[in-house]
Order: sequence, then C-alpha cells, then structure tokens
Amino acid sequence: MNSEDESSAAHHSPSDQGHSRVSTEAPLLPPEASPPQPDSKLQPRLSAHYKPLSRSASTRSANTSLKIVCTSSDDEVSGVKNRKPYAHGDAHKSSKASFKKDAEEEDGVRTAIAPIFPNSKEISIDGGVAEKGMKGSQQPMNRSHEQVISFQGVNKSYVSLRKATNDALEAIAAEDDDGGFCLQKSSKQSSSRGSSFSSIGGKVHPILQWINRTQDAILKSPLFKRVIKFLAADSTKILICFFIMCAMHGSVIAVFIVSLSVTMPGIWVYNFMQLYVMAFALIAHEAAGKLSSLIRTSITAGDLIKGRITMRQMSDYWVRGPKSPAHRIICASATIGTLAELILAASSIVFSWEAIQTKLKTDFCIPPTYEGSTLPPGIDIQQFVQGDINFAEVYNYGLPLGDGLVGGWPGWPMYNPMSQFQIHGEGPVYVIQVLCDNGVSRPDLDFGTGTVVESKILSEDYRGFMLQMKLYFPGGSVFDDITEQYPTSTVLLSCSAMVTVGHGSMSYHFVADQWEMVTNGQLASVQSPRGEFHARHPTSIHQYTSDAHSGMAKYNDDYKILPLLKEAVMKMFGNQTFYPSQGATFCNALSQGTLPDGYYHTLYMFRGVSVAIGSAAHFAVMQFMANATLVPCDYYGYAGSGMLIIPQIAIYLSVSASAIACLIKCFEILWWYMAQNGVEYDSYRRARRVLRHPLRFAIDAAEMLASGMAAAEHGEDTCDATTTRVIEELGNPRILYGEDLATREMPVGHLRIGEFGKVKGITKGKKYGTYRGSAHMEWEDFVGK
Repeated sequence: MNSEDESSAAHHSPSDQGHSRVSTEAPLLPPEASPPQPDSKLQPRLSAHYKPLSRSASTRSANTSLKIVCTSSDDEVSGVKNRKPYAHGDAHKSSKASFKKDAEEEDGVRTAIAPIFPNSKEISIDGGVAEKGMKGSQQPMNRSHEQVISFQGVNKSYVSLRKATNDALEAIAAEDDDGGFCLQKSSKQSSSRGSSFSSIGGKVHPILQWINRTQDAILKSPLFKRVIKFLAADSTKILICFFIMCAMHGSVIAVFIVSLSVTMPGIWVYNFMQLYVMAFALIAHEAAGKLSSLIRTSITAGDLIKGRITMRQMSDYWVRGPKSPAHRIICASATIGTLAELILAASSIVFSWEAIQTKLKTDFCIPPTYEGSTLPPGIDIQQFVQGDINFAEVYNYGLPLGDGLVGGWPGWPMYNPMSQFQIHGEGPVYVIQVLCDNGVSRPDLDFGTGTVVESKILSEDYRGFMLQMKLYFPGGSVFDDITEQYPTSTVLLSCSAMVTVGHGSMSYHFVADQWEMVTNGQLASVQSPRGEFHARHPTSIHQYTSDAHSGMAKYNDDYKILPLLKEAVMKMFGNQTFYPSQGATFCNALSQGTLPDGYYHTLYMFRGVSVAIGSAAHFAVMQFMANATLVPCDYYGYAGSGMLIIPQIAIYLSVSASAIACLIKCFEILWWYMAQNGVEYDSYRRARRVLRHPLRFAIDAAEMLASGMAAAEHGEDTCDATTTRVIEELGNPRILYGEDLATREMPVGHLRIGEFGKVKGITKGKKYGTYRGSAHMEWEDFVGK
C-alpha cells in the first residue's frame, strides 16, 4: 500500500472502525451518512463500498489500485466469541433478517455485510501474488484487526481484476479458521441452508436425508463414475448415434424384404408399417443430425485449444456457416442422409395391400375316391358338358397354361365357414396339352351349321393317352388370323392332345349362397407333392405344359382316375356334332376358342379344345364315391389377412440410399477421429464446455471482442459495429483458448480466448479461476454442465 492508503487506514473515525472498505484510487462518490450502527452484541459487519466500472474502464489498460480492508475491534471479536448460540432468538429468523438488511443500497452505493476475520492479513497483488502476515498487529484505537487486499500497478481488464479479487477472497476464507465466511461464500451457504430446512421445526426430514445420502453415495461410486465417464465420452455418444441411425435404416430395409413373403394379420399392419417407416426415418434423421453436431463441436474444440481456428470460422460455427470446421463433409453427409430418409418415406407411400386367404379351421370333407366308379347312366354327356361350359370359366376346369390346361380335384367340403372359402387337400391332377394347325378351307365339305368333331386315340399308357382330333367348322364362323379373312366355306382344323394323369395337392375355391348351398367352384392352385411344379392363379398363364409334365412325371395315378377320364373324353368327342345356341355361330363346347367378336379364331382354338377336354375330365373327377370315409381338410378364407406389395424399384432405391448414407457417416467419423489425434483431454473438455453455450464463449472472449468493437467504432456505420465490422477488424488471425499471459506465473491462472501468441496453452494440473472440476466431473460431463 502507498502512504496515502496507510494514513487513511490509520485515521478512521471510531464509527468507521470495525467495518471493511473496498476502494480504488479513482475518485469515489462523497461519503454518505452512515446507516445506524447495530448493537455491539450483534455479529461484526463488513461494509463494502464500490463504484461500478464503465465498459471503457473495463477495457482500458490503467494503473489501478484496489483495496479490500477488513477490520474489527477487539471488543466486537470478544463479543462474537462470548455470545451464546441463539442468544437473540431463532437463528434462522435472525439470519433472514440480517441478510434482508444486508441488501440495502443507499444513493447508488451498495452495502454488503458479512462476518469479518479476526486475524489481520494483507494480500497485495502487483503483477503477482504476495502474502504478508500481519498477525498481532493492532491499530492504536480500539486495537482493531485489519485485512487488506490491494492491487497496485496491475495492467488488467475488469474481468481479470474481478476474477483475481474473487480468488483472493476465497484464499482468505480458506486460511482463516476463526473467521466466519466471505461475501460470496456466505450467500451460497445461506441459500443452501434455507433450502435444506423443512417447514417443520427447521430440521431436515429423514427421507430427504436418506435421499441425499443415497444420491451422494451413487455419485461417488467408482462403478457409477466409470459408467458415466464412458457414456459421457464423445466417442461413445458418436458411436451410439451412428448405431441408432444404422439400426433405423436397417430395420426399414428388413421390413421391406420380410414383407415380400410374410402374411400380415390385418390391414391395420399396412397403416402401421407406413407410420413405422416414417417414424424410423425421422429417428434416423435426428440421430444423424446429433452425430454431426457432436463431431462439429468436438473438432471445433480441438482446433480451439490447438490454435487452428480463426474468428471468422468461429463465428460460422455458431450459425453452421460455410467456414465452420468440417463443414463440407458434414454438409455432404447431411444431404445424402436426408435424401435417403426421403426415399424411405416415399417408399412407404407406394405400399399396396393384397388380401389373401388364411386358414380358418380344419374340418371334414369327402375325399376323391374312384375305385369302382362309373359314369352316370342315362346322361347325355355332350349336352350336359355344353350346358355347363355355357356358364363357366376356365378356372372351373383348371388353370390355364401357355399351351394347355392343368386341373384336379381335392374333395367336396362338408362345412361352409363363410360365403367364399377354399379347401386344401390331396387329389388327382390332370395335365392337358393341345397343339392345333391354322386350318384349311374345304369347299367340298358341307355339314350345315353344326361343328363336327372326329377323335381317335393314337397311343396310351398307365399315365395317359394321346388323342388326334379333326374339327370341321361351318363356313362364315371362322376368322383366319394368318390371312385375316373370313372363309365362307367349311374349315378343317387338325389338333393333337396329350392327357397325363398324376396326383398332387391343390386349393379349390367354393361359393356358398344365403341358403347355405355350396356350389362347385374354381381351382386356385396346384402343385406336385414335392413342389417341382407349382401353378396358381393368376400367374399360371405364363407357364407351359412341358413344365407340368416334367414336374408330374414321378407321380403316378394313385387315385385310379385315368380309365374314367378317358371314357368321358371319348364319349364327349368321339364323332360328335355340336350345334350353336343362343343365336351364335359357334357351339358352347368350343366357346373358349372364340373372341368377343363371335368368331372362331384359328390362333386360339387350342384354348377351346383344352377347355372342352378339361370339362370332360372335370365331369369324370366329380364322380367320386359319396359314401367314402370322411377325411380332414383345411378350410381357408378371406379373414382380413393380406400381404404388403412393395415395388421392386422402391426396395432397390431404399437399400442403395441407406447403404450410401451409412457409409458417408463412417467417413465423417473417420474424419473426426483423425482430427482428434494429439488432443489433450483436460484442455479439450474445458474448451468443449465453452462451446456448449454462446454466453460462456462470449465471456471468455470478452477482452478480444472488446478490442474488435473498439476498432470497429472508428468505422462509418456504428450500427454494424457488433457484427460484420467487428469480425472484419479482428481479421483472420488464429485464436486460442488458453491461459492469459498475465497469470502465467501465478498459482491460479485465468483462461480466456485470445489471439494466438497472446494466450498460452493450458497447463495440465494447474488451477484456473474460470472453472474448477468438482468431485463429480464425470456426471457434469454427462449432463453437459
């Protein structure tokens, strides 16, 4: 202290002794009238008078001297020591009244009061820290004890002075055991005391005590610290986000693939799958965004402690501008990821639903048994089959193939669970292959309006037979698809048909009316016992009889239907004449060989012959033994189940986009890993903490930004001083987060953001006033404090 300070400290009036005073060498306001002095029995008080500093003063270098003087008289100290606890009533109420009184302000001068320290001490900081013990020194009047903290000749900013003052006050509080508590500490302890008391008797509730003990034990547990430290690490968070993103993409692709072959229980699954894909795409988008944010912050923090970043890049970091660290790779990754997620969402929109039949129950049916069966006597088979074909479709007799027909019979149902259902069972299978020529005109023949059919068997064996047929069509009933003409004379068409019989499993569709009458239905699917051949509606039209013959070659006529079937076919087409009906020019037996124009077409006559032979074969298989022993059959129907139909292009695009999005994220993680080489963790976590909130960054960069603002104020546009011009004045020098050069040799340093060269790197293990790690550093990193 200089002589003026000493003289002023030595000649205090008695009313001012026993109080502490904070002053600067700058002129202060005139002293105001002292507030009424408290009772001498009350706790000694510390009064601090200060004048707020302006922004220009905080940024201007000046030779500033700051004193904090704490004095107390021996009488007051003895009064504190000899006073019994709660001598003046309830301690909690006294504390509240005291702190309420401490917060008073008089004429712009703030008064703060707290217990003083009985042992005098002077701490002087003048370009460093020096402690000078003055224990036992007394003032002539009232033997007062005095503590002085002075800053003389220190070229510091307001932020540095403020932090140094706080550190000095904390040092005094830590070393003086007989004293009470300092200003800052007293307020914190008072606040914590007030929150610890319950409303009953001023005591902590046992449940709250147990909760506090349990919480403290958990936070101090080594296992808990290891787990939290692992989860708080940036690498763990990045890998978790990457795993979530890949899992979401993989789950959606798996749904697409599985949906191609899995039967869904109801159409609600269709709606749920759309929501599922949309939700997982959004989760993947959020996880990818969080991953990129972690990488951006981590790379920026590493660059900040290494001095590899400029102010322009730092400003773009907060707004994710084009000059922020790793912007290109993050932007490319975000674009590709967003496109992939949009493709997934669009794929869910093109879903379609196809209802399918599912098993309803297992019940009895009449099996296809033919031993001893014959064609029913007294029935004109030609007329019966023609009438049946008139109201039938090809599916009533079998499934159409590219050059023929395949049919069969699984049995007759004994139960109708709903109006439309199917039964699945074993039974005889027949394959009909037909080949016809284009026909020739025969003007020498005239059979009137009838269609004459002549047939004979060319060969046969235990599996089937080959039939040669000649069909004579009346003039004016045929359209020649080769010559595109309508012959006016009789047309002769020659065909060859091969009929093969085997056995297999099939599904047959039945219809029941409101009177519970079950009518003969349609064949839905047929396959060989081991699946070598499988045909079903509506894809069977793209298969050929050669596939059916080869698939059924190993399966004989176990149901002994061949003799009955051959007899029905020969009675149907053995030198028979079929006449047209209903005003048409064609007969019903060969109506499948016509088109809507009402003419026989030479290119499609194989269809008419196949259905005609198939109708005769179906008439034969319907002659099963009605009194046969019932067997169990599976009943199927439309009970709301179905399958998702997803276009192949949607699946291919989704798989490709998801794979590319995950690969680009891998490249982004690799970029981050390479940028983290050589980064010291303690310094890194301090820099990362600064970047978690812009206000923290602004406080630590206050001195550098203040210099930029001062330079920008010389420009023409003062309104632009805090934005663009500040950044322009700061230019492109590298900035560094480290220790202020002024505190380099001090035991407690000051961290700030400044230009590279004016700030040095962080020293491992050194204490810094800006942030000191607590006993729960792992938890603070985890929650982002």
